[in-house]
Amino acid sequence: MKPFRDAARAIGLRRLDEHLYVDGDTLRGVLPSYEVVIFCVSDALTLSLGHSDARLQACRSGSRVAFLTQPLESTPPPGEIFKVAKATNTLRDRLRGARKLAINTSSSELVVDVSGRDPLALTSLVTRPGAWGAVPDYAEVALAPIESSPNGSFVVDACVVGLGALKERLTLFFENGRLKLEGSNLVGESLSRMMAREPGLNVLSEVGFGTNRMRREFRREFDDKKALGSAHLGLGDNHTIGGVNRSSLHLDCLAKMCGLRVDGVPIDFQSLH
Repeated sequence: MKPFRDAARAIGLRRLDEHLYVDGDTLRGVLPSYEVVIFCVSDALTLSLGHSDARLQACRSGSRVAFLTQPLESTPPPGEIFKVAKATNTLRDRLRGARKLAINTSSSELVVDVSGRDPLALTSLVTRPGAWGAVPDYAEVALAPIESSPNGSFVVDACVVGLGALKERLTLFFENGRLKLEGSNLVGESLSRMMAREPGLNVLSEVGFGTNRMRREFRREFDDKKALGSAHLGLGDNHTIGGVNRSSLHLDCLAKMCGLRVDGVPIDFQSLH
């Protein structure tokens, strides 16, 4: 921790402890002055900072922002990283201009309207000024749905990133974009308590799809979201990815596999590669 504390003091952070507390106001003032910013933080902070005004302002100022989400020793060959990025961009292009997405998990279906919302391709190729992503081999396509549009259900069978692992499946029910929880799942109970005290956390704010064929196991961590064919729903803030909902929190609820139809046309995730 000492190198992190020394670096924090150098840029004026007031406090840094074992949980890697970050002062948002300081970050907003400091990050834009750097050409490259790399965060080495927890899964929860990766979510929070990725959706923060500090990250958005830094990118708008031309900074390249990356989150280290796996050990660098696990970096695959460059050729594989480029192939994954190409597949990610292909899915982004297929989602561009879409109106309705139908997402199937287990026997459930969730329908969302994404009219006018631009898809975002997040990869490890953070090469252009203003780009952001995660290293060493992250890959997903995400977009913010019209906040009042989601209706249906979604079965979470991997984890809730930023909250914890699941011992049993959690079914999320949405009515006009608002989450309704049923059952006594421990993670679900924790989520209910958080929604009760955090305005805007009950809003379905993001749908995302993994595009990395190299990820073959689920470890109950942030990088599970990159697995090819997986789907995750973001709850909470989305104002930095094209939405209008604001919240101090963002949580991702992950399903290991999904079916996806874009304006009625099925997407074959395997064909992306």
